[in-house]
Amino acid sequence: MKWIVASIMLASDIAKTSQFSNKERVIISALLIVVLFLLVVTFLLYKKYKEIKVQNKKINIINESKQAFLDADRNMIFLKDENLKYVFINNKFDKVYNTGSTQVIGRDDFDLNEEYAALYRDTDLEVLNKKTVIISEMEWGDRIHRTTKFPVKLLNGKYGVGAYVEDVTEEYNNKRKLEQMNDMLNKSNNLLLAIFESSPDVIVFALDTNYCYLSFNKKYKNTIKKIWGKEIEIGMSALEFIDNHEDYIKFEEEFDRALSGENFSSIEDFGAEKPSRLIWKNYYFPIYSDDNEIIGLTCFALNITDRIKAEEEIIYLSYHDSLTGLYNRRFFAEELSRLDVERNLPISIIVGDMNELKLVNDIFGHALGDLLIKKTAEVLKKVCRADDIIARVGGDEFTILLPKTKPEEAEGIISRIKSEFEKVKVKSIRGSISMGYATKTHVEENIMQVLESAEDNMYSIKVIERDSSKRTTIKTIIEALHRDSNIEEKHSKNVRKICEDIGKAMGLSEVDIRRLKEAAFLHDIGKIALDSSLLNKKRTATDEEKKGIKQHAVVGYRILNSFDATIDLAEIVLAHHERWDGTGYPKGLKGSEIPILARVIAVAENYDFMINRKEMSKEEAIQELRKYSGLKFDPEVVGIFIEMFEKNEELF
Repeated sequence: MKWIVASIMLASDIAKTSQFSNKERVIISALLIVVLFLLVVTFLLYKKYKEIKVQNKKINIINESKQAFLDADRNMIFLKDENLKYVFINNKFDKVYNTGSTQVIGRDDFDLNEEYAALYRDTDLEVLNKKTVIISEMEWGDRIHRTTKFPVKLLNGKYGVGAYVEDVTEEYNNKRKLEQMNDMLNKSNNLLLAIFESSPDVIVFALDTNYCYLSFNKKYKNTIKKIWGKEIEIGMSALEFIDNHEDYIKFEEEFDRALSGENFSSIEDFGAEKPSRLIWKNYYFPIYSDDNEIIGLTCFALNITDRIKAEEEIIYLSYHDSLTGLYNRRFFAEELSRLDVERNLPISIIVGDMNELKLVNDIFGHALGDLLIKKTAEVLKKVCRADDIIARVGGDEFTILLPKTKPEEAEGIISRIKSEFEKVKVKSIRGSISMGYATKTHVEENIMQVLESAEDNMYSIKVIERDSSKRTTIKTIIEALHRDSNIEEKHSKNVRKICEDIGKAMGLSEVDIRRLKEAAFLHDIGKIALDSSLLNKKRTATDEEKKGIKQHAVVGYRILNSFDATIDLAEIVLAHHERWDGTGYPKGLKGSEIPILARVIAVAENYDFMINRKEMSKEEAIQELRKYSGLKFDPEVVGIFIEMFEKNEELF
């Protein structure tokens, strides 16, 4: 300001100069004042200019910073005025739509892209009209955008539209992948749950750290009710229904092990002595949170009842006979070695061999043969002491190991066994067993030699008893057959008498006549295997039973072939239903292939059958024999029989 003051003083001095008139001095002073004023104004304007320049620089810096801030955003940002013309855009907008800001500012969407404008105009107008925020999502090309539009009050007091446009394509892709993963997870969970729910052998449950149920499948709930008789619910303690103290402690310890982070398995056996026994193998695992903190446990339990029972059965069968439940040869051998010590002396060994098992199998089948074996085992268990080792060492062989048993005591046991065997009977066959024994009395004796001695003694006794036993058996069978059917007894005697007469007429030797008579009497012995109601013709046989009836010749053959005294009759009985023309059974023999004595029995049997079963007259029966002579019957035998009949009708 000093120069202004100096200028005023200079103007005052000039005005006082005498060389100017007053008027000139006034003019000069006025001019100086104007100049001075202009200088002042110029100074002030310059100063203001500098201030404005500084201010504009600051504004430019702010605007550039704002634009840099907006351009730094990876999403599109823009502002439209009240006419929806662009006021500003950020760099992302330019990159997406490939337009410079100079091409966009001051223009609306229809100037830029009509398709784009049609998509966005409605929401722009809604923001202006309702003064509200609108969020929308839209696909544009292969990208998905989420636009947030909001009202912006402009400097002129009117409202424009601000917008923030996010590219959410990756978010959507991730969301879609997550949904797919969740869908797959749900399907997997549902499948796993369905498997757990449908499997009869899997139970699953989960507990929190207080032993309370978080979840369980239906099978587990039903199992708990079956074992403990309790209904369980989510949130209930898994220990509160366990009333057995030992079980309570055991389960609590197992839960604590899992909750401490241990993976392990255990076996639970419920009702070991009951038919409803259940055996479970439990697999325990801790449950971890996202922070790797244990928040509970889960248990998968497999029902291994059948497997354990099968394993126990295998172990049992490895030492026991499956049919009788007695010990087997393996166990007997181990016990023989284990018990062969001085404190068990004297040690007696009894060896037994069933006499009629093969015959029962041949006549009645293996089912009844097995029944005879079981009855034999029952007799042995009934007579022997609890500590005695009874073993079935073969099909029809039994061995009894008797520690601390004297010879006379072993003889007493054998006597009681034989006495009990008198009560054993399968169909018409009475059970019998040949038995021998030996006793080890001194330590130096070899136990295996004692066993061999017992076997030798048994076989010696078996030879002595064999003939008596077999005679008794054959007699018992025929008596049983005739006891079941009076018709069969009468038929056997009639056929024997007719055969004897035919044999004499044919000039057979005494030996053959004896064989013929015996075979005739026993020709239907195989019918012992048939039901008595069929023997007495009380009902019609089924198709299966008819096959059985045809087998009676084969069964008879097996019976007679089992005894030395009747072995020479077996082939005769086997063939008595063969036919002369080869259409008979069981072998289909023809003509002279059929044993002569069987041909005689065939004629005699059929004649007796016709007059006594079919109630035909003798003449009608003779006529039938003539009719089938050369077809069913030997013509020569028929001729001899008819000749005998014609000479003496009263003979038959």
